[in-house]
Amino acid sequence: MIPSYNELIQPLLKLMKEEELTRRGASEKLSLRLNLTEEDRQEKLASGGSMFENRVGWAFSYLTKAEYIELTERKAVFRITDSGLEALKDALNNGSIFDRK
Repeated sequence: MIPSYNELIQPLLKLMKEEELTRRGASEKLSLRLNLTEEDRQEKLASGGSMFENRVGWAFSYLTKAEYIELTERKAVFRITDSGLEALKDALNNGSIFDRK
């Protein structure tokens, strides 16, 4: 089963802590870490796009907007920010990246 974009946020931040990645690179590595089947990876949206890559894209969008990740000087390559490292540390202690008040 494909995780929601919200469920991808913490694993994505953990991955970004290890290395700078493009969205596509992150999608590939996340799918391996999450043990997604080929069927999961190939599941399509009504529009024809990949459901998993779409959800990874939304996770990237939210993390960028929160300033937990940022673009590097290299085209389309992202890295975790100090705020992202702090949020990840807090999440590992408290269980959530974003406070849902």
